[in-house]
Amino acid sequence: MSYMFSSCSHSLSLLCSSLQGAAPIGSQDIRIQVAVHGLGPKFVLRISLQNASAYPILQSRLVLSFDPALYCMGFDHRSLQNISVPVLLPVS
Repeated sequence: MSYMFSSCSHSLSLLCSSLQGAAPIGSQDIRIQVAVHGLGPKFVLRISLQNASAYPILQSRLVLSFDPALYCMGFDHRSLQNISVPVLLPVS
């Protein structure tokens, strides 16, 4: 029971801290929205990317920064810290 409380309190502290923000790097005009679904040992991050520029953005990467000792991204214990985003079309 104390482990579950510890996991929940750590998740809440991440949500409330300034470290949980997401921002694009570089000069690209990309809007990023991150939502956390669930609370506890397992939760899902839903990440939405939106191209706010007038031109398509090609061959981008989404880089996730996390402690692999605490979290794993993906369906097994191999963590995905880089996700390829082949194209982001402009919003019309």
